[in-house]
Amino acid sequence: MDAPPNAGSLRGFAEVDSIKAEVEKACPGVVSCADILALAARDAVVKVGGKYWSVPLGRKDGFISSLVEANSSLPSPFMTFAQLVENFAAVGLNAKDMVILSGGHTIGQAHCAVVIPRLYNFSGVPGATDPSLDPTFADMLRTLCPSDEPLTFVGQMDATNGTFDNNYFTAVKSQRGLFSSDAALLTSPLGRRIVRESAQYPGSFLREFGKSMVKMGNIDVLTGSAGEIRRVCSAVNNNGNY
Repeated sequence: MDAPPNAGSLRGFAEVDSIKAEVEKACPGVVSCADILALAARDAVVKVGGKYWSVPLGRKDGFISSLVEANSSLPSPFMTFAQLVENFAAVGLNAKDMVILSGGHTIGQAHCAVVIPRLYNFSGVPGATDPSLDPTFADMLRTLCPSDEPLTFVGQMDATNGTFDNNYFTAVKSQRGLFSSDAALLTSPLGRRIVRESAQYPGSFLREFGKSMVKMGNIDVLTGSAGEIRRVCSAVNNNGNY
């Protein structure tokens, strides 16, 4: 949660710990934190308007959390389309998964640090603005993000920030995505097609999002004798197992 791509954006872990405490009262040593996190992610999406999907269960919790590994694995908001495809392929996700999962940006907020390079110093040219940004949108972003305030929050990621819907893709299609990686989705014929279809068919996007979330939830899963079921999600068990 401290890796730069996610720093300051993940604030629900206290809720996960509360859920884990209640689950432990009812079924001690049965449900892992990894499963709880996967279920909580699904339920949070559903609560704000997304579509339900079935979550495969049976994960174990790991013994190590690595900041170095997170920094090397998480996609950057400055990646090109090719870099994004390569990043997702490294964990078994394809280009469609990458574009669809980018739709999760319909919920959340971003620091000005990821926007400022597009507004004031694009491609290292002082005063240059990213030409892929809608000019009116760029003007609005400048009022929210002065060049010397990188830690300010931009605010909402699309026009309906409190609702999980397809408006992220509507924004991207209109050149109103916040990240360089959002704009990158339009630089590939495949990316443009998926963005266009997701903007046009909200029901299809919500279904595909659930499918891609299941695939992402299966990355490097520990099962059987591997890993443990933590008693508390924020720390490994003292004895190395439940």
